Amino acid sequence: MAHTGGVFKLEWEEEQISVRLDRLAEDSKHTVTGEITISSSVPGHRGHLHQARLNLTSTSARRTLATYLNSRAQGGDWDGIVEQACVRVLEGYREGEPLVHLANHPAPESLQYRVGNLIQEKQASLFFGEGDSGKSLLSQYLAVLVATGTNHNGFTPEPGPVLLLDWETDEDTAWERLNMITGGMGIPIPENIYYRYCSGTLASDIETIHRHCLDKGIQFVIVDSAAPAVSEVESSDMTSAYFRALRSLRVTTLTIAHVAKFGKDNEPFGSIFWRNMPRANFRVNSARDPGDPRFVLGIKHTKSNNAQRLRDIGLEMEFADGNVTFKRVDIADHPDLSGTLPLLERITASLKDGAKNVKDIAEMLQVSENSVRGTINRKKDLFRSVALVDGHGWGLRYKQDV
Repeated sequence: MAHTGGVFKLEWEEEQISVRLDRLAEDSKHTVTGEITISSSVPGHRGHLHQARLNLTSTSARRTLATYLNSRAQGGDWDGIVEQACVRVLEGYREGEPLVHLANHPAPESLQYRVGNLIQEKQASLFFGEGDSGKSLLSQYLAVLVATGTNHNGFTPEPGPVLLLDWETDEDTAWERLNMITGGMGIPIPENIYYRYCSGTLASDIETIHRHCLDKGIQFVIVDSAAPAVSEVESSDMTSAYFRALRSLRVTTLTIAHVAKFGKDNEPFGSIFWRNMPRANFRVNSARDPGDPRFVLGIKHTKSNNAQRLRDIGLEMEFADGNVTFKRVDIADHPDLSGTLPLLERITASLKDGAKNVKDIAEMLQVSENSVRGTINRKKDLFRSVALVDGHGWGLRYKQDV
């Protein structure tokens, strides 16, 4: 028996029968009902046989179903199949997750990633930023890497099927994006990327999503985007329900969200749980000008529960001939984005083209002279004193000034 969340799937290979039970519910008298779907691959009875709401705890309901199935497809052990299905699903439903004895649990080799070292395996991650910052294209680029297992731009994915849950556009738009991305990589659209148009909240639709994940073996789910998938992003209850639903999938998830209002630039919009519940959050910025086929994404790691934060990542996206290409760049070379870097890295980048005095560095980086002077004094092993025409300055120890 395979199951994920509230979806149970059972196979009888010899009889060539498949049974799925989902939408389980238990009332105050401990009566458990569920929606049962039965199909067959037996010649002459191939395909769908029956779908109905079934009382799993009722002997008469089981007997009635077995009798009906025998009338549809004679020769099968329908009494045994229905009995086994009900008993095994009831046991799985009531037991829940098994108890784990941690002292005897085998030590994992290391922290596992679906996209190393960016997206942690079987955990919830979140990208957030302004609209039009390239978050959706970035997430679908990662979807292609995972679906194909392609190492690209320093990203090392673990391959597996991907599900795109879309509350913002449609399947045509998703296809166009994938076509541009794969065209830029010189590959066809992968066979194992699946798309679903969504309109209700994720929590209310989670059992159907469970079924798709189970049927297709989904390993990576992308939600685009948080606000319509929850409907009230400022509600702590609805946000908690969203992350509980994601957790029940037991796969790696990436949620696309928007940036907070009122100047909280490095926090996602909505309830504080949007920051607290994911295991890793990334602020996505972009520097783009109208008409320019190139723009740069800055990815800043703003929260990490299970590992150290990553250095800021820069990716250049270029649109040409109906394709889009991604190239790793040094974010320090892009002033519009480098403000998110630590001051030490910004000072170092400002000196790449030659020595400067403290005043010029401070003006370039839009920080105080005291901040520049203090940072240099703390890291004098990286800098060297230089005599300039207009006085004293600083240069990089590993680079000859010109």
